[in-house]
Amino acid sequence: MKKKILCIEDNPTMRVLVEAVLRDEYEVITAEDGQNGLKELFVKRPDLIVLDIMLPDMSGHDVCARIKSSPEHADIPIIMLSSNTDVESKVTSYKLGAINYVEKPFDRNEFKAMIGSILSRAVSKGMNLAYGDMNFSLDSQSVSVSGKKVELTPSEFKLLVAIVKERGAIVERSTLVKLFGENSDEESVDRIINYHMSLLRKKVSHSKVRISSIYGRGYKAQVHEA
Repeated sequence: MKKKILCIEDNPTMRVLVEAVLRDEYEVITAEDGQNGLKELFVKRPDLIVLDIMLPDMSGHDVCARIKSSPEHADIPIIMLSSNTDVESKVTSYKLGAINYVEKPFDRNEFKAMIGSILSRAVSKGMNLAYGDMNFSLDSQSVSVSGKKVELTPSEFKLLVAIVKERGAIVERSTLVKLFGENSDEESVDRIINYHMSLLRKKVSHSKVRISSIYGRGYKAQVHEA
């Protein structure tokens, strides 16, 4: 499955350029202003965001701040895109949590290589996944809620990571079935998933991250603030 990149940019020529550079390797979603960008963020759940600073309805810095203040999306890497070479603009971007700042016009190959590098680091950094009040160590296969370790079986841990890493998007049951082997009997595995999910949801019931069953489809995890 291709990783998803959200490009929030009001200049149609620049949007087309970003899409042309990245579409062979990634699914590129575009938005022409901040409000539509935030809507796409919640619907599409991108793996990385390319964000213009000068937008017609709000500044890219405001969009960045809103994304980084959301527990569901704070871990998404953001690259700021701007023709502004002002040092203060760059400093503000980094203070808000942007991972990089790219000046227009940019070199296509360099830009593409940067995206690949950031996403590969995000995968290996995924060794330490965080969502809401949950923190995961994929190396040790452990999870804690509000700093307290939760004892999970390997199967429960595998299911929880698969659901949580999608940050609120629905994970189809067919995807979860594949976690237990491509050639496994689907009906048997389906029952196993039901069993493990029942125990898992009880074990993490004190978390702000709630796992919901979506009838006929699968599961999703969402952060619920008290």
